[in-house]
Amino acid sequence: MFVALFWRVVAILAPLQRPLLTGAIVDALTRKPVTLYGLHWGSGQSLEIVEAAALGLVILALVRSASSYLRQTSGAILSRSFVFDLRKRLIRKINLLSLDKHQELGAGELIDRTLRDTNTARQFLNQVFLRTLTNVLRAGYPVVMLFMIDPIMAGATLSVLIPQWALTHFLARRLHKMIRQNRRRRSRLMNSVKENIDGIETIKTLNAGSNVINRLGRMIDRLEVELFKVSKISALIGSNVWLTTGIGLGIAWWLGGLKVLSGEMTLGTLVVFSGYLSLVYRPLRRFTNIIKSYRRGLVSLERIQELLDMPLSVEDRENARELTVRAGEVEFNNVSFGYGSGLALHNINCRIQAGSFTALAGKSGSGKSSLLRLITRLYDPDAGEVLIDGQALRAVTLESLRSQISVVPQRPVIFTGTVWENITLAMPDASREVVMAACRGAGLMAFIQQLPKGFKTRIGAGGAHMSGGEAQRLAIARALLSRPAILLLDEPTSALDPETEDGIIQSLLKLRGEITVIMAAHRLGVICQADSVIVMDAGRVVLQDSPAALVKNSRQFQNLFGLNILNAAS
Repeated sequence: MFVALFWRVVAILAPLQRPLLTGAIVDALTRKPVTLYGLHWGSGQSLEIVEAAALGLVILALVRSASSYLRQTSGAILSRSFVFDLRKRLIRKINLLSLDKHQELGAGELIDRTLRDTNTARQFLNQVFLRTLTNVLRAGYPVVMLFMIDPIMAGATLSVLIPQWALTHFLARRLHKMIRQNRRRRSRLMNSVKENIDGIETIKTLNAGSNVINRLGRMIDRLEVELFKVSKISALIGSNVWLTTGIGLGIAWWLGGLKVLSGEMTLGTLVVFSGYLSLVYRPLRRFTNIIKSYRRGLVSLERIQELLDMPLSVEDRENARELTVRAGEVEFNNVSFGYGSGLALHNINCRIQAGSFTALAGKSGSGKSSLLRLITRLYDPDAGEVLIDGQALRAVTLESLRSQISVVPQRPVIFTGTVWENITLAMPDASREVVMAACRGAGLMAFIQQLPKGFKTRIGAGGAHMSGGEAQRLAIARALLSRPAILLLDEPTSALDPETEDGIIQSLLKLRGEITVIMAAHRLGVICQADSVIVMDAGRVVLQDSPAALVKNSRQFQNLFGLNILNAAS
């Protein structure tokens, strides 16, 4: 910052000396007394004065050239460092935000703040912040010189700045509000565009393309109308400044002309005065060109600060300690939890034995996924405690908790990159033997072997060239890679054929005694192979027992699976 400001100051001060040297040349050529930096030069030294002043102009050009280059390069280094650090902080904050904040803001909003707002902040730093600081000097130095030349003329010509500032301030506040509203509307548009791109298959199959285009068209139209209003206000600010500064210059030449005619001022002094007055007005005129950037930069910085200051719903306590998993027992004590409108889990009390394979059964919406999310602290319960080996999850660090738990979601996320990069997402330094063992456990090796480049084969965005079953197997291999103490699976085999599903379940069953496996499932064939089954209904645990006992004794369990129970019993 200091280096960038220093070279900006040098680049500004150098050309500000030109009016003095030009005025000295004019007075020397007209045989008038020459005053330069408060020093009086005799009128008989005209040739020497012209030569010295001309040499001074050449030196100023060299200084201006060098300082201009150094100003731009130092400014570029400053803005790069600033934006680099800012984006890192934003990305870290986004990763720390809880799921409810992600759902509230939307991916488009977060992307907009991380990329576009930070880029606007870069422009603000370069075009506004540094220029504003140096423009104070750019305008302040000529103002001092004006009052030194003629205080009365200086006061008269600068008086036009008072009404100009008042109107500009009023319009700038309106501009700020409109830009902020425009940013919110733009973020909503980005969210809608992203949703439509992500859901393009659904849009095409429903033949809803024209409706989507019309809806986005209306949003774009409203956005453009607001942008036009912003441009109108910017134009008003610019016209106001040009009008008042033009009047000020007219006053200067009128008063100065009277003084030259009366002999109170030399022509060279009037040239110097008008030159410095133009230098005072020039930053103001330039400011009208960047006032939109100034307000946009302020809005972007406000939005960035809002995100950085956003409280975390789930975060480490001040005295949080490392989680130590000895066995892997999971316990829920009087746990209740809701997403805002109502409770999704009601007074949950259950215990999952260490090293067991436990199935979560129940209808869609019964709370199975919510229960799994509490174990990884994607959310914290509204009441009660979740414990692992007797340690309350609120009291341990998130990093130590999540380093010992792996999750396979219902809809796995496949990232752009190679198969190897996707599997080793959390363990990029894993050995080939460990990776292959995880792939065999997930039944993924057959798929990898048929790929043209094996593990090095690149996958399209979102796993575009993979079937649902292949994507699910890759997600399971990714989860098994770290050999977690607890493995959570949210209906991971829902997209697999029965043969592949059975192979994966058998692999998971081999992990009995080594890790605790908790799996939300719908299929009775999977549930019946578990050590224990927790049956949920309307956010409550209604049953917990072995599959055999539930099949034999529980009418509620039988009703849950209907006629399939007869096949299981036989």
